[in-house]
Amino acid sequence: MKTIGLISANYGSSAFGALLDNRSLASLPYGGRYRLIDFTLSGMVDAGIENIGIITRTKYRSLMNYVGSGKDWDLNRNNGGVTFLSPYFEAGSGPLYTNRLEALYNSIKYIQQSKADYVLMSDCDLVASFPFKEALEFHEKAGADITVIYTKHEFDYNTMLKSKLNNYFEFPFELDMKEYL
Repeated sequence: MKTIGLISANYGSSAFGALLDNRSLASLPYGGRYRLIDFTLSGMVDAGIENIGIITRTKYRSLMNYVGSGKDWDLNRNNGGVTFLSPYFEAGSGPLYTNRLEALYNSIKYIQQSKADYVLMSDCDLVASFPFKEALEFHEKAGADITVIYTKHEFDYNTMLKSKLNNYFEFPFELDMKEYL
């Protein structure tokens, strides 16, 4: 099963604030030695994926400097390897995209040219040793068109809303966000 990987380098939590003023989320340092993208890149390579596209939007110079040719992940190849899919990857690709779907559409020629059977997509902020190989095997055995892997979280909407707005003003009362859902 020929699989390519796509990593979204700019989408993720907005909780990092000023840390992302001059860099993409993927190039954010982690543990003093690594960058967030290390986990996803390593997981895809461990799963046998030899062709990985990194979808970028803005502020990706430090990411390109860090990943380079992909040598640290054994992705420095004549065919395949690592490819940066900038908003202007292809001439005439249109305006700067504003969401993930537009970013994926902007990468469609890259996907088609790969002639891959499967496309594994992930964000760059997956800080885990994720079993991508097992997920791909599960997907193939299931015969599904799409497999989505996620974690379910229970949210306390009052606390979440307060934590996002608390820097601006204090709430004198409790909000019941469930009535707005």
